[in-house]
Amino acid sequence: MYVQLCLALLALSSLTAASDPGCEELLKPLEDRSRVSGKWIFFAGSSDNKEFLKDLKTINSSWIELSAIPDSDDMTLRWGDRLTDGKCHHGGVNSTFSGNSTKVTFYFNSSTHEHVGKHLATCPECILWTDNSVTTNNGETRKGRNLYLFTKSGKLDDAQLDIFKKQAACLNFPPEFHFGDATDLCPDEKEAAADAKEGSLTFVSHSGCLLSRAMAAQLVVALLALTSLGAASEPDCKELVKPLVLDSHSPIYGKWVLHVGSWDQTGLKDDLLSVNSSWVELSASSDSGVITIYWADRLNDDKCLQGLANATISGMTSHTTFNINGHTSYHDGKYYETCAECLLSEDTTLLPDGKSKGRYLFLFTRTGNLEPSELETFKKQAECLKFIPEYHFGGTDLCPDDRVTSAPAVENTESNQTDAQPPANAASAPDCKDLVRPFMPEDPKQVFGKWVYVMGAGDPEQYHKALESLKSSWIDLSAISDSQTVMLRWGDYCFNRCIMGEANATVSGLATTFRKNLSEHKGHILQTCPYCLLWTDTFRNGDVTGRYILQFTRTGKIDPKNVEIFKKQVECLSFPENFHSYDGKTELCPDDRESTESAAIKKKR
Repeated sequence: MYVQLCLALLALSSLTAASDPGCEELLKPLEDRSRVSGKWIFFAGSSDNKEFLKDLKTINSSWIELSAIPDSDDMTLRWGDRLTDGKCHHGGVNSTFSGNSTKVTFYFNSSTHEHVGKHLATCPECILWTDNSVTTNNGETRKGRNLYLFTKSGKLDDAQLDIFKKQAACLNFPPEFHFGDATDLCPDEKEAAADAKEGSLTFVSHSGCLLSRAMAAQLVVALLALTSLGAASEPDCKELVKPLVLDSHSPIYGKWVLHVGSWDQTGLKDDLLSVNSSWVELSASSDSGVITIYWADRLNDDKCLQGLANATISGMTSHTTFNINGHTSYHDGKYYETCAECLLSEDTTLLPDGKSKGRYLFLFTRTGNLEPSELETFKKQAECLKFIPEYHFGGTDLCPDDRVTSAPAVENTESNQTDAQPPANAASAPDCKDLVRPFMPEDPKQVFGKWVYVMGAGDPEQYHKALESLKSSWIDLSAISDSQTVMLRWGDYCFNRCIMGEANATVSGLATTFRKNLSEHKGHILQTCPYCLLWTDTFRNGDVTGRYILQFTRTGKIDPKNVEIFKKQVECLSFPENFHSYDGKTELCPDDRESTESAAIKKKR
């Protein structure tokens, strides 16, 4: 399903990578390392991390000088950066080559910065650098990719700029660039650079320069803004806010009762104060990349809300989409080491544009009780993480678990409904846990081959409505030599024309992850009817977030009883109930590959 051309319809089929036939030629590593020596002026740069790009834009101009170290593969880098306030900052660092890549590990204020990158072939009198950077502070990790173009003169003609933009597109960087000023450069003060190298890291960290904020590997030394990561600098904070690794062995699973919570934005206070009591149950999935969350909140008006959600795991962070009373919200979560029989959870609520609305810090216990000394430790942890020193304590009047209490009342729901029951659109069915299990086929051939789209739903509403433009669709999944990669081809009929495409999807366990331009996707195949394929996907593209559930069959037809099962799965995952269906009449787009293969067979005969 082609997201951009089909109104962001079917995220499964948007697993597209840079498929421009010229990308292989455009992204050749630079073989002659001697070409990078000398002095260079920053011309343009980009990053796929918004914070890194924001830092980059604080630089008005920048120059670097790369010099080989005799009898070594190392090089010395010096730089001079002029910030937007007109101040100049200089510095220096060594970098180590290994083959075509450079690795730099830098330590500052208990943080570690590792950068791995390489130079790519580019225009004459230019150097092009791209890298991956990982910054770790108190166990919290921030990642990003960067791309920088330097020239000898600080100038570039239009044709060469177009090539640079194509290279950025091939590397899936956003089409947003920061351009340096080639005229207002800082003077070359070798003395200042030497002082920065020999004196202390404090000089470098306060420079706020292009190199320290964004230019990883050869172009990077750490700065304070990237190392603080929201944690305070007290000596004991490092011990107090150790993140937990999220895997099947994490001590986070089971049922937990909220004891106390805090917030970092005053606007979040009223929302938390409206909750009288709360409990959650976390369950490990057969897919190591998914956590099942069942939650129940009793509000101050004594009503209970409860539901089910799946959280996907990325490193030490979880990503969860909740649908409550028809309202969809997106959350990033972290868990920290805490007292025995306790669960410490940091929740970042995301706005529709992907920006943070604010953070909550929750401390749960098995019983709801907490020792005074453990409460004091929580307050110190909240201070380290820069939460407001105000607290809301959960009550003991917990909501009943509707997965248990609603089972005997199935036949008489009208007369037995109470305020304690969840809203109709909440995931409350007792069989939801079984209905939304990830699926791992014993034989991969079960999912390979051609599938025809029959039903689907999207969230939020604009993506659900967008499915109406899809008149028919097929996908084809096939194995390639890499066991972790699957070839996806598709043919979508929408807007009165066929849209064809193909891409590679990377599989890790039960999860499929991919990136296209600004889009980051993660999805799973769920258990479903025989000869069916059920896919659910969560994606984020810049300021756009959404998700889909898509049902495919081999024939494009489905048994009515399986439609009813799909309806329950849609409800369990809090998708709109009025799902979209293929009419079964619109012809499928022709498969060009099948036509080519058929012609080849006939020719052989």
